[in-house]
Formats: sequence, C-alpha cells, structure tokens
Amino acid sequence: MKKLVIAFLGIFLLLNVACSRDDNDTVSIVGTWNVSSVKMKGTLSYNGQSAAINEEAPADACSQKSSMVFNADGTGSVTSFANNNGTCEQLLSENFTYKFDGNSKVLTITQAGTTESVTLSFSGSNKFSYGETLNNVNFGDYYPQYDGFYYTGTISTVFVKK
Repeated sequence: MKKLVIAFLGIFLLLNVACSRDDNDTVSIVGTWNVSSVKMKGTLSYNGQSAAINEEAPADACSQKSSMVFNADGTGSVTSFANNNGTCEQLLSENFTYKFDGNSKVLTITQAGTTESVTLSFSGSNKFSYGETLNNVNFGDYYPQYDGFYYTGTISTVFVKK
C-alpha cells in the first residue's frame, strides 16, 4: 500500500510539474508596457574618435513615459518620449497592427506598410526585452543635443507591464 501511495504521489508531481511548465511557456502581450531600461553594446563615434560601450542604464523619468500598448484585437500604439536639454518631449505617437505567438515569443508588427518581426525575451509575465542592431545611426536624428554622435551595435530595451 505504501508503494502505491508513493507511486501515485510521484505521478501526481510529475504531471503537476509538466503542466506548470507548459503554462509558463505561453505568455500574453496584451496590455500597456513602459520602458524600464536600455542596454547598449557597441561603438560610439564622434569627430573621428570612437569608444566601446557596454552599459545598461535605467530609463529616466521622461523615457519611462514611452510605451507600447497591445490591444486584444491585434491593434496597438507606440508613444516615445525623450529628454531634450531638460525638456521632456514626445518624439512620436503611431498606431500599428500586430500578431504575437505566445509560444515562440515572436512579435510581428505592421506599421505604415512595413512589417517587422522580433523575438521577445520574457522575465515572468510582466517584463520583456528585445534587441536590435543599429549601423552608424546618428543620435542627433532623435536627440538634437547629440547631433554628430554615431552608434553601431545593439540596443536592448526592457519593458515592464503597467
């Protein structure tokens, strides 16, 4: 009888762990997500001089206003803010459509006729990050005070669910 109880408990624990693992593999993107931090790994150049960068920094209060909203119907919006010489300015506000595969964590966004897919990396159900590779991008195009600073490398952005 004791062996039967131990076998039953073993099977129960095995099934319970297997079900828990499956539940954690699928995540939902629906909701409002705000920028939490940014990690840069690459090279920053200015006036012919270059420096290697490998840093992660929390987003400042202005950048934390930047958000991505994913509605259950496959529509969404992105709003971006940046600190420009002490003034928090909205850089963009645009709508998009999206598809998200909760198993593979692939997010596909269509915006203004352009479609792009990225794989998100989740940390629990309330935090995700994704990275993109940039090649010789002038930061001055986004932040006027950094005109002439060029970046080549990866930028990973971390979002937290509001």
